[in-house]
Amino acid sequence: MKAHIYKLNKLLENLRAKYNIPEYVINEIKNSLKWASRPECSEVIFEILKRFDIKLDECGLKIIKLECLRHSYMPSKIDFLFIGESPPKSSFFYDSHDKKNKNILSNIMKTVFTNVFNKKFDSKAEFLDFFKDKNCYLEDLFITPGKKIKGAPKSELNTAIEDLSEFLNILDPKPKAIAIIGKKVWLPASLSLIHISEPTRPLYISYAV
Repeated sequence: MKAHIYKLNKLLENLRAKYNIPEYVINEIKNSLKWASRPECSEVIFEILKRFDIKLDECGLKIIKLECLRHSYMPSKIDFLFIGESPPKSSFFYDSHDKKNKNILSNIMKTVFTNVFNKKFDSKAEFLDFFKDKNCYLEDLFITPGKKIKGAPKSELNTAIEDLSEFLNILDPKPKAIAIIGKKVWLPASLSLIHISEPTRPLYISYAV
């Protein structure tokens, strides 16, 4: 539960900083989200922003939609954490309504899970539910779709590293394994792990290309 609250609060904090949303609006959203089920999070945020006549650009709206989708698939305990760079501009890993399913990582993971667990998935939604039931979770360094490490301002990259470190420190129990997806993500994700106190350090880090 603590990790769920952290992720929502961090999302709202980022939106407030990026779009200068008044603090009283953020507090209204936080209070409303206490009573909302996870699949309803984006609808709650959109409704309150509309009520206060706050308009976001397409990127801001997409961030809310994607991060609330991610949030809805966070297990109560994370045993296997995957760390990526950022959500793609299209075909998000956690979008169960993506019928074309062009997300490369999703297709790879679906194939791996099919082979490992000898289980056929008839839909992406079925795979995502199974992924969650196995206490697996995908986190990204950046929440902005298509954001790349290369070319990112140093201040943004440092903030992303700090946020990931804070998220890892909040997780209790800690993940049994962490897979860092892609060579570009290896260094910043590894720097996040440095800031975790030794007793709470994950058992090991695996590296996925």
